[in-house]
Amino acid sequence: MSAESKNECASIATLMRTGPCSSLQDATQAHTADILGMECPALLAFQATMPLASEACCPQMRQFVTMGCACDEDVSELVQLGGGTTANLAAALKMAQAGNCADAAHGGPIMDPCTNDIGCRAL
Repeated sequence: MSAESKNECASIATLMRTGPCSSLQDATQAHTADILGMECPALLAFQATMPLASEACCPQMRQFVTMGCACDEDVSELVQLGGGTTANLAAALKMAQAGNCADAAHGGPIMDPCTNDIGCRAL
């Protein structure tokens, strides 16, 4: 990942935590352990009980995932400095791939280049 991409990932991560995705991130963080233990059918059912990502959040969320920001060390450090954990980051990524930002209206399933995983929405 280039230095420019790393800086962009850190900027997107900060914006997601403080901008239009913040309430969704807070809701996800409260259920991290549950989310990480769920297989796709249970995760999609759980996702249906969560708030939808806003139209302003989806482009940021999709960019964060597709750029591989979840495996960026600077992002991991930012998460931890903000009181989060790498587990919180993994849960947020899993929910992003299962949520409404991964539906057809927002561009379809979101490929995570860190894991080469397309998430539950694609199943």
